[in-house]
Amino acid sequence: MRLAGGINTVYLAQARDGVAHALIGARRWIPAEQISDPVTAIITGLPLKLTFATKGELAIDLLRTAYADGMPGLRGR
Repeated sequence: MRLAGGINTVYLAQARDGVAHALIGARRWIPAEQISDPVTAIITGLPLKLTFATKGELAIDLLRTAYADGMPGLRGR
């Protein structure tokens, strides 16, 4: 069975060797078809000004946000 039109989530986690790990960010990946069709967007409750982003673009956005927030381990030593 194939599931079409599902929403996925891209996560950013921080891990410390032998200590712990934690999820520090997440972005929803929504298929372009759901975003580009206004009827589908309204029915599913998506903002009309939402733009499509690939999973890679979402991951880069997560890293940029974490870096801007001063997340340890993302800054140079």
